[in-house]
Amino acid sequence: MKKTFLILALIFSFYSCSSDDVNVTTENVNISNLESYEYDLGGFGDEDGARISKQAEHYVISELKRNETIVYTYKPEQGFYGSDLVKIDIITGSDGSSSGSVSKVIEIKFNITE
Repeated sequence: MKKTFLILALIFSFYSCSSDDVNVTTENVNISNLESYEYDLGGFGDEDGARISKQAEHYVISELKRNETIVYTYKPEQGFYGSDLVKIDIITGSDGSSSGSVSKVIEIKFNITE
């Protein structure tokens, strides 16, 4: 009986914490191989922020920088043409003593042209 309860509790916690509850925004971006791209994520509280959860594959620069806002910057590697993708998790809800959780995911799909 205890094993059955434990298995059901694990299944419930897996589904209740699934990423299906998280809002996903997709940006489709067309840039030339010589261009850089910036996406301003906006301002965040001291304990909130963003992280790259899936890194692009064909880049010279693919990073987040925090000043007054958090900005994602991408520059494709020289000579690359085609598709690339980055996923950024927005993390909010920290109370200072525990970490926040992913409240939104931003997918940026790049189409790199000549």
